[in-house]
Amino acid sequence: MLGGATDTTAVPFITKAKPNSRARFQALTIFSLLSLTNAFLWIGFAPIEPLIGDYYGVSATLVNLLSALFMLLYAPGAVLSSYMLHATDMRVNVLVAGLLMTIGVWMRYFSSFLLHSSQPLSFAVLALGQGLAGLAQPALTNTPAKLAAEWFPNGERDMATTVASVANIVGNAVGQVVPSIVVACTTRPGSGVCEPGTVSGVDVLLLTQAVLTSAITVWAACSLRAEPATAPSASAEMRRLSRQATREGLVAGQPGPTPSAAVWADCKKLLANREFVKILVGFGVGLAFFNAMLTDLNQVIRTRVARGSARGAVARVARRCVARWHEHPPMRLGDGQACALPRRSLPRSTATPPPVTMRRHLMTQPSSVGSSSVSDSSPPPWC
Repeated sequence: MLGGATDTTAVPFITKAKPNSRARFQALTIFSLLSLTNAFLWIGFAPIEPLIGDYYGVSATLVNLLSALFMLLYAPGAVLSSYMLHATDMRVNVLVAGLLMTIGVWMRYFSSFLLHSSQPLSFAVLALGQGLAGLAQPALTNTPAKLAAEWFPNGERDMATTVASVANIVGNAVGQVVPSIVVACTTRPGSGVCEPGTVSGVDVLLLTQAVLTSAITVWAACSLRAEPATAPSASAEMRRLSRQATREGLVAGQPGPTPSAAVWADCKKLLANREFVKILVGFGVGLAFFNAMLTDLNQVIRTRVARGSARGAVARVARRCVARWHEHPPMRLGDGQACALPRRSLPRSTATPPPVTMRRHLMTQPSSVGSSSVSDSSPPPWC
């Protein structure tokens, strides 16, 4: 095969043709946005756990279960993703993930309409939709390197893999911030506890996530290709020819390994490798601690934050900053100009500013700043 006509015609085509930059960066953008949205769906309930518990009438344990569903469904989702990659291509893998997420987010949104009839049923629908989104997670978190290898040349694969992987982390950050801004409740004076039935904004949050996920999935269905028109590297062309030969053999009825058999064979090889098992255990334990802390982060730091405040910690920090500003306003000279000389022009003995109380006392003395030294009665050159 190395000396056949197929290789001699394919190699010059690979090395001289320039890949379509717009198509490959569009594929990277679609994949990254879906991964970001999936992480947003995973962690979106964690920062507003008490509000979700009051809204659906469930305990904190059940709210935490919405995050744990992603972890519990990771293994079956990884097997499903591997099967799709062996049986089809990257486009089908991404579209199936987007479809599962789309169905899941709309189920989550419709659960808010069932609250008046049955809260347990409403939460069950919410959890089912969350589970569908969790089943799609491995199709996005396990394949950044696959996407980079199929769409990008050797010099850009590290960049593409980094962008696709970091998008999931950005989604975690978005999921920790946005829900706390959208969802709120009316609190009891002096207690910070939500009044029953006053939680608002949950339906808006769920609808926003549903619309965002649906829009990205439609974009993927309309624009994402199975593979680039031009293979970005020789290795990508070899994989393309191998997949084509496998499909032709299946169509012709020639015996060969089925996609499911190929997946299980790969799993057996990996689990038989001791070094891989060490990495699997170590990385798995570390990731488990990270996911658990990210899920319970709000519950850990909530001891000094009002439980029902939608803007909790941000509002508390802002109030402290405003109070500190009024308590210690910026110092100005009598003519309205701020005193600001470069620190390097100060004598060595005055390099460290005096305390705030002494600063205020010195600023009340009407005198000017000298060029070489600072007298006891003159104001310091700092504000």
